[in-house]
Amino acid sequence: MVLLHNRIILLLFILLLTAVSGCIQPEPFEPILRSGSADLKDEVYIINSLAETVSIIDCASLTIKNDVFETGLWPNHLVFNNNQGYLVNSGDNNIQVFDEDTLNHLYYIDIGVNSNPWMALFQNNAQIAYVPNFVAGDVAVVDVIQKKVINRIGTGKGPEGCALAGSKLYVGNTAWSYETYDFQQGTVSIIDINSATVIKTILTGKNPQSLIAFPSRNEVHVICTGINSGGGSDDGTINIIDTVSDQIIHTITIGGSPGFWAIDTAYQSVYLAGIGGIQVYNYETREVINGSANYLIPEGDDHFSGITLDTAYNRIFICNFSKDRIIVLDRSTKAVIKEIQGSDGPMFPVFHHDQ
Repeated sequence: MVLLHNRIILLLFILLLTAVSGCIQPEPFEPILRSGSADLKDEVYIINSLAETVSIIDCASLTIKNDVFETGLWPNHLVFNNNQGYLVNSGDNNIQVFDEDTLNHLYYIDIGVNSNPWMALFQNNAQIAYVPNFVAGDVAVVDVIQKKVINRIGTGKGPEGCALAGSKLYVGNTAWSYETYDFQQGTVSIIDINSATVIKTILTGKNPQSLIAFPSRNEVHVICTGINSGGGSDDGTINIIDTVSDQIIHTITIGGSPGFWAIDTAYQSVYLAGIGGIQVYNYETREVINGSANYLIPEGDDHFSGITLDTAYNRIFICNFSKDRIIVLDRSTKAVIKEIQGSDGPMFPVFHHDQ
């Protein structure tokens, strides 16, 4: 239990602080695994926040290669776009870019001193990425062709997750206070990406960490984690914003401490990873399928830090940050297929389909 407590404290430290030394770029890593696209497979990439590495799971064999390459300080998010991987290093205030075929390092994009970038979300044209910055309290507009920040848009305090709906960017502001060491009134900033201005701010539940856009439903779902304390938090909610009126039209009380998410359109389900277990709700009926009273995978105070779907082999991959393991479920039956030993602090899984 002491080990778990220390891990949670360290995770919070990773997520809440930024490197005071500025933007020191690490040495480019060496390619390790493969020589080109012929070696590509359906894989799940695992960001290891404590080891500061990336591991890769082969989806066919369910075997893992741990610590394939190094990241920067406090890696937090990974997204693939246009045959390149974009890895957000929160502590180094940069985005680390690599070739998805060879894993060769390409370049870094500097986000700015004392920014603490949280994630990267690409616009449809694949050239512009939006990067919420927790400490800076803004969104950096990144042109990946020019390899630089071209604009900054102020938001509320502690922005983390974001979602695009048409020409509007929705950004969750957690309102973390360094003075009182807690989360204050959560909000969502709505940004017109054409004018690069905040057009509306909506009050939300506590600690709105993640956002999901459902374009066909004209909805953005705001995952409010709550106070996020190991074993003691049961106040998670989902605020549903209508993207036409930009008002909250419904709130799902799911309990627990939901955070990162994965969507399964075949079952109209949203899977939520958090402290204590995996939760599930139906995004069409808004019914809670697995809440804090009946977690899909209950593990006491274990911190499930991320989840992704493997659509090629119909599996669900879940990171157990507390135990350095990746749990693999059957997508249909939800039965555990395998538990894989990961590296130190597996935090964020990303399914990558061989195209």
